[in-house]
Amino acid sequence: GEYVNGVKDGIWITFLSDGKIERTIKYDMGTKVSEKLENGVLEEYWDNAIPKATYEYKDGKLHGPFTEWYDQGEWVRRPTEGPERELGYQFKEELEGTQISREGDYRNGKLDGEITYYDEDGRIIKIEIYAEGELESVEER
Repeated sequence: GEYVNGVKDGIWITFLSDGKIERTIKYDMGTKVSEKLENGVLEEYWDNAIPKATYEYKDGKLHGPFTEWYDQGEWVRRPTEGPERELGYQFKEELEGTQISREGDYRNGKLDGEITYYDEDGRIIKIEIYAEGELESVEER
């Protein structure tokens, strides 16, 4: 990308270590207008820093496993033990009580295979089977 009057402007491209394009970002005089992940993992979080979703992208399309979580759980502070304590870390934060709401796979931007839905207690409530984005069957539980 380029700078105009000291701010980002136009199309900016970031790359992965293997040389593939990671993301394309469009700026208008320093303001981010749009962003598109081309390759890599997109991680989204709820406002409380608890995971919301992870998606994988390949060549600009959803491709690979994905997981979505309910907005539940909490960060718990615990004393460290062993090597962490020896390195001077007295506490660590661990996430507890999260629950997956949906998981499955994308292939070339389309749902593919088994997509599993869970309730907030972790019980399977529905399984959908997709083939190249087309819903083939639904099993309610």
